[in-house]
Amino acid sequence: MNLAKLAIKHPALIVSIMLATVAVGLASFKAMGVDLFPSTSIPIISVITVYPGAGPSEIETLVSRPLEEKIAAISGLKRLSSKNLEGVSILTAEFHMGMNTDKLEQEVRDKVNMSRGDLPREVEEPLIRHYDPADQPVMELTLKADMKPGELYDLADQVIRPRLEQVNSVAAVQIYGGRKREIQVLLDRGKLAQKEIPVVQVAAQIGASGENIPSGKVDQGLREMAFRGMGEFKSVSQVSEVLVNLYGNERPTKIGEVGQVVDTLADEKSRTYVDGKPVLFLYIYRQAGTNIVDMANGVKKVMGSLNQTFEKQKTPASLGVLVDSSEYVNENVSDVYETILLSILLTMLVIYLFLGNVRAMLITAVVLPVSLIGAFALMGVSGFTINVISLIALSLGVGLLVDDAIVVIENIFRRMEEGESPLHAAEHGTNQIQVSVFAITLVVISIFVPVAFMGGLVGQFLKQFGLTLVFAMAISFFVALTLIPMLTGYFADGGRWTRSRAGLG
Repeated sequence: MNLAKLAIKHPALIVSIMLATVAVGLASFKAMGVDLFPSTSIPIISVITVYPGAGPSEIETLVSRPLEEKIAAISGLKRLSSKNLEGVSILTAEFHMGMNTDKLEQEVRDKVNMSRGDLPREVEEPLIRHYDPADQPVMELTLKADMKPGELYDLADQVIRPRLEQVNSVAAVQIYGGRKREIQVLLDRGKLAQKEIPVVQVAAQIGASGENIPSGKVDQGLREMAFRGMGEFKSVSQVSEVLVNLYGNERPTKIGEVGQVVDTLADEKSRTYVDGKPVLFLYIYRQAGTNIVDMANGVKKVMGSLNQTFEKQKTPASLGVLVDSSEYVNENVSDVYETILLSILLTMLVIYLFLGNVRAMLITAVVLPVSLIGAFALMGVSGFTINVISLIALSLGVGLLVDDAIVVIENIFRRMEEGESPLHAAEHGTNQIQVSVFAITLVVISIFVPVAFMGGLVGQFLKQFGLTLVFAMAISFFVALTLIPMLTGYFADGGRWTRSRAGLG
């Protein structure tokens, strides 16, 4: 098909297509997530099982071994290991690269469900998750306040965390450090032995008494009334009044008679300090594939609102940013943007020095951004993100994209120097060189397509690199055979749109 002739005879069509390409590319660019590196999928799946009160030897025998026997039957397993600690089993299954992580996770989940009958009844539901390098906190916030430890933790857990979790793209907020409120029942072993009451019975009775239980419903014609038993504890004294047993089938025994109920704090497991002062850490995790910079900006906006609220209420608390990964990502991405812009400017300068024509330089300045921006549309459809790897591909692509443009422009200008009219030179000069342009594009694509489909972890990083270049080269080929001859034919010598088309075939 004679694309050059179509472009010259229907310039409005070509301009509309190019503007639409640029518009879609810009829309995809704004919608794409921003990250430091492309997302990778490493086939490592862990199974964390909690068995309260069990020692490492019991964990290995009763929990880890039954799970290992079932999981070992999954095909593609490379390595299976377990770590047996006090009250917890951590099982790690590593599979060969290239396998579907979601499918493997479901297979592991099925094997764990099959093993439930072989595990002790006291074992909690196993936690199954696959390793994802992106599962790292994007931001680390600090909460400073002149409060009691319990009040500080409640402020972070009940006020700050819900507000932060409402920010777009925030997946989870975890609190580290501090001590939360805890109601402890301190039992007297001597009194329990005297009344022949086991500890398990006390724990079960407290759990059963502290629940709100549905009690039934009554149909009243046009409406229905539901009833429930309100057993939730409202105070510490109510816990002390819980009936445990009837001693000698006559005398009731309550919790307060065999122990003491204390309103205190949970055991301290960690301490967090900043500049020598105790603080709480809030780790912010983002949803996969979302824009890390937009999420960080949303979190900072909520932080400012919370700090203003604390000041108005005279609450002695303040939120601060300790670590912000978005700043590092933003700096790296901005550096690549500058590199792309500098590459375009230097390319224009080189074209001017060799062709000695300002109009040729300006035409190149138009077609290069069209190819680069148009590549964002295909990147968005492919689910890519804006990261250092994909942007480096575009910066490298500037030198490759200009090959198509400079070959077509140079041949058109050569024919114009031989006396042909701009429109005639644009059409026939492009037709004369289109096979060479196709060869240039095909050679570059044939090099980077295999790079995009490499296996292993390296292949996951280079997939966006190779395909981004392929997308840009494909659009560059179309631009070189349509937009360049149109612009050159109408603007090469400063002529007007309504010029004679004599000599056109």
